[in-house]
Amino acid sequence: MKDVVKAILSVTPVPKKTLALMLATIFTFGIVGSALAWSPDRPTYTVAHPADHVTFDSITDNPNYGDERTFFDAKDATNTTQGGFVDKVNVKDGEEVLMRVYVHNNASDTLNGTNFDGPGVAKNTKVRIFLPTATGTAMRANAYISADNAQPGTVADTVDFAGGSNFSVSYVPGSAVSYTNAVPSGMKLSDDIVNGGALIGYQSPNGIIPGCFQYTSIVTVKVKVHVPAPNLTITKQVAHPGDAWSKNITAKPGDTVSYLLTVKNTGNTVLNDVSVRDQLPAHEHIVAGSTTITNGNHPSGIGAGSDDVVKNGINIGSYNPGAVAYVKFKVTIDAADQLNCGNNAMVNTATVFQPGNNTTASDTATVSVNANSAKCQPVTPPVTPTTPTTPTGQLPNTGAGDVIGIFTAVTIAGAVAHRLFLGRRFTRG
Repeated sequence: MKDVVKAILSVTPVPKKTLALMLATIFTFGIVGSALAWSPDRPTYTVAHPADHVTFDSITDNPNYGDERTFFDAKDATNTTQGGFVDKVNVKDGEEVLMRVYVHNNASDTLNGTNFDGPGVAKNTKVRIFLPTATGTAMRANAYISADNAQPGTVADTVDFAGGSNFSVSYVPGSAVSYTNAVPSGMKLSDDIVNGGALIGYQSPNGIIPGCFQYTSIVTVKVKVHVPAPNLTITKQVAHPGDAWSKNITAKPGDTVSYLLTVKNTGNTVLNDVSVRDQLPAHEHIVAGSTTITNGNHPSGIGAGSDDVVKNGINIGSYNPGAVAYVKFKVTIDAADQLNCGNNAMVNTATVFQPGNNTTASDTATVSVNANSAKCQPVTPPVTPTTPTTPTGQLPNTGAGDVIGIFTAVTIAGAVAHRLFLGRRFTRG
C-alpha cells in the first residue's frame, strides 16, 4: 500500500486537490455502509461548500469516501490490495487487523494563511484509538480525532469485531503510521495512540493540519486477535534441604525433605484463581507453616497462610500468559518401625487447576526410603528335638529270650541272697 501511494504521489505535475483525492482513493476502496455509530451529531458540509472554521470529517459528499462521519474502518492486514475496509470485521485467532482513520480538516483552504497560520489550520491535532480490553464474541473499538481549535472539539467513530468464539484484541506496538501528501511513505506515530492519543500532522507529527483535501491524513494501526487458549503446566520436584531439586531422591526414615511445585501459565489469556493441591503419600507429613509462594508480586517469597496445599489446595492468585509461580513446603517421613520392610517408594502427586476454564495439569516426584527396623529382622525358629525311633523286626542274637533269662536269673539270685541274709539276722537274735 505504501509503495502504491509513493508511486502515485511521485507523478508530477499533479494539482494538489487531485493529488489528495487520489491518495484518498487508495485507502477507501471497499467502504461499506456504516452502522451510524459516529458522534457527535454536528453540522455537515459539502465539497462545494466547505466549513468556515476547523472541523473534522463532516463533509457528506466526499467523491472518494462518501460520508466522512464514518471515518474509522478496518480489514485483514494480509489483504494488501486496494480497498477491503469495512466497519465490521469478522476475526479469527492470530489474525492481524489493519485499522484506518481518515482525517480531513473541512475548513476552506482560503483560511490556511500564508504559513499555515490562518484560522482554518487545526492545532494540536490528535488521534486516539480505544481498543476493548474484554473478551467476547462481539466487541467495538472507537477512534477519536481532536484539535484545540476544532468545532466540535472531538469527533468519534467505531469499528466492530465479531468472532465465532470468545476472543480479545491487542495493539501491535510500533504499528501506528500516518500518511500525507507531504510524507507519502508514512511517518511513525507514538504508541500513545491507544492511550491518551498521538499527535499527527501534515508535514510531521506536530499537531498542525491545514484545511482542505490536499492536507488529508490517513492514520493506520494494527491489532492482533487472540482466541483464549488457557493452559497451565506444573512440575513437581523434591530435594533434601539445601540440595539440588530432582524428580527422584533416596531418603532415610525420619528425614525431612522439601518439595517444589513450579506452575506456569502457558496459554494466551490471563488465568484467575489458579489453585494448587498436593497429594501426600502415606508416611509423609507436612511441616506446619512451611508452605511458601514465590511469584512476580512476591519475588522473595511469602508465607501461604496455611498448609492446605496438602488438603483441598490453596489459591495462588492470577497469572498473565507466561507468568510463573513457585510453591514450596517441607514434609517429614515416618520412623523405620512405621514403614513397610524393605523399599518404600513414596510417590507424591501435585495438581494445578483453574476452575473458570476447567484447566488442570499434574506431575509427580518420588522419595525412596529403605526401612530396616527391628521388626524387619529375620526370626530363627527353635530347634525341635528328634523323637527316637521304636525298633522293629528281628532282635539281635542276644534276643528277647536271652535277655529275659538273664533278667530272671539275676532276680532269683538276688532273692536267694536276700533270704539267706534275713535267715542269719533272725538266727543270731
